[in-house]
Amino acid sequence: MGSVDWFVPEDKSSHEQLITVVIPLYNKEAEIKETLKSVLCQTYSPFEVLVVNDGSTDCSEDLVNSFEAPNLRLINQSNQGVSVARNTGIAEAKTEWVALIDGDDIWAPTHLENLVKLLKCYPGSELYSTRITPDKDRLGTKKECVRIKDYSKYVLDEGWAVNSSSLMFTKRIWRLVGGFPQGETHGEDIVTWYKMSFYTDICVSDKVDVLYRNDCSNNASRSIKDEDDAFVKYMDLRVIEGPEDVRFDEIEISNKMRISKAFFLISSGAGWAAKKHLDKAVSTKRFKKIRIACMIACYLPPFLAKAIAQSVLKCKS
Repeated sequence: MGSVDWFVPEDKSSHEQLITVVIPLYNKEAEIKETLKSVLCQTYSPFEVLVVNDGSTDCSEDLVNSFEAPNLRLINQSNQGVSVARNTGIAEAKTEWVALIDGDDIWAPTHLENLVKLLKCYPGSELYSTRITPDKDRLGTKKECVRIKDYSKYVLDEGWAVNSSSLMFTKRIWRLVGGFPQGETHGEDIVTWYKMSFYTDICVSDKVDVLYRNDCSNNASRSIKDEDDAFVKYMDLRVIEGPEDVRFDEIEISNKMRISKAFFLISSGAGWAAKKHLDKAVSTKRFKKIRIACMIACYLPPFLAKAIAQSVLKCKS
């Protein structure tokens, strides 16, 4: 594949790299203790761990305060959304390198060590990531290592390579892209990584060492909103402001996301709301068949369209 370099990382370890861990937190009293334990028990100790409490109304703040780790600091702010919480933590970080984890996910003990090994083997990048899984039994398994030079092509062919709980990056590149977009609740992270890819290669480890818990309280990815995600809005704006600078594979990523949004709306019984997303993806070539299938489903009785879509999801899982 032209967009990546395949490699086998060398086994080099070093504790020279100082890393700040930033954890945005909002009403995660059922999960935050386990998340924090996984961060504080790393084989490669972080320089500091910053938990940004985004106006939680449950016992999350008290649970964080119950830890007595000397490198742990709690920052309280009024509820302003996950983007502002992440930006606050990164701005407060005393190190150049920042690793993120959401307040309900879990790191394997060697997560930071794996990231530093990747950095030592392949210096020069400003964004490194390991692999993530929702399946606890897959922790510790391996995939391919990649150094991605053309992220849009990789995303179109393989999917999103990084996750907000699996990566570390420099504060420099965070500043270059203007931080996380405020006011966005869906896709605010992937549009940030995408912007970063214009300034750096993205190196992804072969290690699967992050557990993504999608069955947790107030998990944003579980809710399906009838609105465009942050990446789609970003691409629409780029097309308006400078269409000559937008590649067709970037448009296809946007089309893919719109069709995926429509599919999940149909699976939730909201086929009537899916049609407008499909109409905006009319330019697609790669996903033409699935778009047509979804369009047909929009005109089926809602109970039937929902049943078909959910059966497709079961077959994929």
